[in-house]
Amino acid sequence: MVTKQKPSPLSLNHVVLFAGDLREQQTFYEKVIGMRVTDTVPNFMTFLRCNPNHHSCGFIALPGRGLQHAAFDLAGRVELSEAIFHLGDGGFRRVDGPGRHGPGNILFTYFEDPEKKNLLELCTEIQQIDETSHQPRAWDAKGALNLWNSFERMGPPERISMAPAFARDDLEVVEICFSIGEAVARRGSGNRPQWN
Repeated sequence: MVTKQKPSPLSLNHVVLFAGDLREQQTFYEKVIGMRVTDTVPNFMTFLRCNPNHHSCGFIALPGRGLQHAAFDLAGRVELSEAIFHLGDGGFRRVDGPGRHGPGNILFTYFEDPEKKNLLELCTEIQQIDETSHQPRAWDAKGALNLWNSFERMGPPERISMAPAFARDDLEVVEICFSIGEAVARRGSGNRPQWN
């Protein structure tokens, strides 16, 4: 199915940059630039904000220099679902998702761009931070990046086929993935079903 509607981002949500020294980058952006730490994945990621969005900028401790990914806001789940099919049908490689990040509670998907060296994240439902009550959280790396899946297995459940021969409407299939993911996250990591 080729969707007639192209994804229409509302805004640039955030960027994540590679960091050789996570602590040094966090300190600089906090003390010199004036951003606020929202959450961390200790020794792996730091999330900073300059507005009510959970994070405007993040750092990831992986080899590399410069941009790790740029994320764009979409209006909601339907628009995210349509974007997944639009990009997939256009031949762009999906790297991860749909899923839900722990930090920021973001529904997301990642695709490679045409150069295949930049990651594009499309997202919706980002957590809004209350400056008066928020306390930064240190997330466990195993569950932080995708609450719906295990650290070893990323992406939608394999039993939910995205094949065109599937009996349901394509957007309904993605909504089923969202629903299953939310149910799995509510049950907790100790009771997650094994997706084979």
